[in-house]
Order: sequence, then C-alpha cells, then structure tokens
Amino acid sequence: MITCRRATDTDVALFKEIRLKALIDSPDAFGSTYESASKRSDQSWQEQLSATTAGSDRNTQFAFQDGHCIGLAAVYRLPSTLEAELLMMWVAPPHRGTRAASMLITNLLQWAKESGIEQVSLEVTDSNSRAISFYQTQGFNPTGEEVAIDSDRNLKGIRMVKLLPE
Repeated sequence: MITCRRATDTDVALFKEIRLKALIDSPDAFGSTYESASKRSDQSWQEQLSATTAGSDRNTQFAFQDGHCIGLAAVYRLPSTLEAELLMMWVAPPHRGTRAASMLITNLLQWAKESGIEQVSLEVTDSNSRAISFYQTQGFNPTGEEVAIDSDRNLKGIRMVKLLPE
C-alpha cells in the first residue's frame, strides 16, 4: 500500500537522501544538480526542510510503500501571492506508473487549496513527454511559455498551470 505524509523536522536525513537519489536518477528533470546539492551543509538541508513542515507557505510530502520512501514532491507559495509552484517531484523508477505520483499531487493540491492558494504552476523539461502527459492528467495545462530549466546544461522546459477550484 502506498501512503503519503507531510515532512517533519526530524526528516532531514530522509529529505537529503531522497533528493540526492532524485538528482542522480533524473538529472535532466531538475534545475539543481547532484554535484551542487551534495555540497550543501546539513544546516542548509535542515533550514529548507523546516520551512516546509508547518504553516501555509510550503509543504514537502513523501510517498512510502512498505515503509520505504519512494517519492518526494513539494509546493512552495510564491511570495505575497495566491500562487504556488510544484517542485522536486520525483518517484523512484520501480514505482512510476503506480499511484505514488498522483497521491503526492493530490495531497499537495488539497493542502494548497486549504491554504488559500488559487493556482499552482510547475516547470517541466520539454523533452520529458511522460511527465508532461502525467501533469496533464492531473489537470495542469501548458501556458505556452518556454523556460530555461538550466542554461548551463541547455535544459529547456515549459510552464504548466492548474487553477484550483473554489
């Protein structure tokens, strides 16, 4: 059975482990790199996680199956707005195509709606057709805007957005 839950302040080692796994597994899916993330201090990881464990500005969720963490995603509210951004979305390869990704999205969008957020956007690498299709099944629509995911690695993407119902 797959379950999801919000991160807590005690999850910093798990957060770091899963984020680094994601960056190794899918380097072209993220603007961050394993090389830069692996050099971050423990305090930096703790500060990032702590900012997402409570309140209505940020939320990081983990997905689990049989006690093992199999996925990660977060929503961060954009400053002084009713908009937020979906970030760090990743599910371990053996669990792709299961309910893990949709459960992470469902939990985060429900939290966003309860937090007064009206719109959630994301950036996805334009070559990742599987992710684009998945996000469309979750109600995200391409805006037509192209974005630079990481200009140093020539990664380009598209912006997608979902309006949250009232």
